[in-house]
Amino acid sequence: MSFVHPAFLWGLLAVAIPVIIHLFQFRRYRTLYFSDTRFIEELQTEQKRQSQLKKLIILSLRILAIIAIVMAFAQPYRHRPNDRFREGTASVLLYIDNSFSMENSSDQGSLLNEAKNQAAAIVDAFDESASFMLLTNDLEGRHAHFFNATEIKEEIARLQPSPNSRTMDRMMEYGLGFLEQEKSGNRQFFLISDFQQSTVPLSLLPDDSSVQIRMVPLKPNSQDNIYIDSCWFESPLFLRQQECKLHLQVRNSGRNPVEQLPVKLYLNGQQKAIANTDIAAEGKALVEMSFTPDASEWQQGYVEITDHPVTFDDRYYFSFRTRDRHPVLCLYDENENRFLHALFAEDSAIGYQTMRLQQMDYSRLPQQNLVILNPTNEVGSGCLQELRRYVENGGCMLVIPSPKADANASNAINSALELPAFTLLDTHRTRVSELLMEHRIFARTMEKPTEQVLLPAVFRHYRLAHSLHQGKEVLISLENGDELLSAYSIGRGCIYLLSVPLEDAFSEFQRNAIFVPAIYNMALFKNNPQAPCYRMGGNDPIPMESEAAQTDKLPELRNDALQFSCIPEIRNSYNNSEIFIHDQLREAGNYLLCQQEDTLQTLSFNYDRRESDLHYWSTKELKKACNGYPNREIMAISNLSSAAVAEKISGKNRQNGLFIWLALAFLLAESILLRLWKE
Repeated sequence: MSFVHPAFLWGLLAVAIPVIIHLFQFRRYRTLYFSDTRFIEELQTEQKRQSQLKKLIILSLRILAIIAIVMAFAQPYRHRPNDRFREGTASVLLYIDNSFSMENSSDQGSLLNEAKNQAAAIVDAFDESASFMLLTNDLEGRHAHFFNATEIKEEIARLQPSPNSRTMDRMMEYGLGFLEQEKSGNRQFFLISDFQQSTVPLSLLPDDSSVQIRMVPLKPNSQDNIYIDSCWFESPLFLRQQECKLHLQVRNSGRNPVEQLPVKLYLNGQQKAIANTDIAAEGKALVEMSFTPDASEWQQGYVEITDHPVTFDDRYYFSFRTRDRHPVLCLYDENENRFLHALFAEDSAIGYQTMRLQQMDYSRLPQQNLVILNPTNEVGSGCLQELRRYVENGGCMLVIPSPKADANASNAINSALELPAFTLLDTHRTRVSELLMEHRIFARTMEKPTEQVLLPAVFRHYRLAHSLHQGKEVLISLENGDELLSAYSIGRGCIYLLSVPLEDAFSEFQRNAIFVPAIYNMALFKNNPQAPCYRMGGNDPIPMESEAAQTDKLPELRNDALQFSCIPEIRNSYNNSEIFIHDQLREAGNYLLCQQEDTLQTLSFNYDRRESDLHYWSTKELKKACNGYPNREIMAISNLSSAAVAEKISGKNRQNGLFIWLALAFLLAESILLRLWKE
């Protein structure tokens, strides 16, 4: 046992005072006259024994009371485990979770305010020689070094909620990397968080046996939260002033059901629809909202609910682009294909045009969503060169072999377009065996599994030479392992290659149910369709729909309402342009990617919904995760005084409170004894 103030132990000399009083009785004796001394001797002997016992008990109580008082002033303590982490100057890393879930209410206003107060109390618990580093979800460069106590308190006071959601295992790896560079034996890592289950994978938390890790859990007042989890469109086809259907998923993470929750949809600043929904406790609800976009090409909107106290997830942004029609151009040299004509010619959403190869207008190619090449004879090298340029610049083309052309003519086209060559005509009857349902032309097109759909028979087909094409995908496979339809990425575009002509003598493909979604979706999806929104904080590439003009002015991402603009990173690979936002955005919303005054595309960003699920690890679960790790500790310091926080951090288990109670008990016992024990 050690003492905080050992000098007070000199007070134990005061024990001599009651001893001296006991040894020297200062009371005067009285003379009593009695006739017969035989009875006095017997009475005197009995009273003397009782008096001595009483005096010894009182003396003991007084000595014990003095010892207890002295010990209380000396403040004895015993060290807790992990004393090896307290050798030398302290290097302290404070991780303060400033994600949006920390906006939940607590006894001190919000969890973030409570975290800042507790961090300041932790700083006060160390001496002036300690150094501190602040770690937050923003991963700011100005925090990447150690501060003194005054400086770190200023940084803590300036801390604001962050839109970035980080998992705790990643944050611990980042922080331990800094502590490894410190030579001090006293390295301590404090994790101040609400410990959400969605962002704290307890089984994956890293460990460093040379660092004392303390988890400081915060408890919110409420775990109820209603939020919009995601949204998607029923169809990726957006035509101007034609009805669209938006589906959204609303979740309730609380323990109470919600009835008739209003959901509002706004588009281009105007309310377009409203719906009401019921959500079970800890359940979800799917809401469908129909609306009609206006004549604008670029559409920006959001759906909204009202919920407190966590509000960052009550609004979900989305955007899309509308078109008048989706242009499709079919190139042929003899006869137009009747199946393609039946599919596209009468569809108002498709601008279907046919043109002979000999009369092709190259200037029309860039405007086409899909170009269908259906030749019967050889195609000129100039035409093939223009078609190749169209695909490399982001175009989409379907190549259909001719039933009349020989293999050399077809392979000349394939070679010019970097497609595998046809080897021979296989006349063995087979059948389609499998569809690549994950591909965009088949996704969400069939309600039944492909095993329950009658797939087309193939009577004759061209076999393809083995190819190691980097961007190849087999979309429709045959039972014998050959390919019926494949997709090849060429530059920024895509070429679909059929191994059969669209003729009844070759297959049933053009008369089967899978023909319509396969060919029709090629016209809709010129490239990978842009998602209605993206997640903030993620570093996923965003496909760039329109190629920026070759000027000195770089494309700019901006939101005029927020008075925000930045220049995103744009990467070009295989002639594909991708956008990377990194951590440049601070607020969710609808943004425009512009080059000078031209709008290239619309982009919508939403906050990470992992912070919306308000399920937390309990203290019992956190302690269980610390089992087997002697350097891990759960430290609850809510509503504790600064002295108590310092005691917890210093590892000194003070016993002064116990000695104060003992001193009071001894003095009380003495007082009772003096009053009740009469001689």
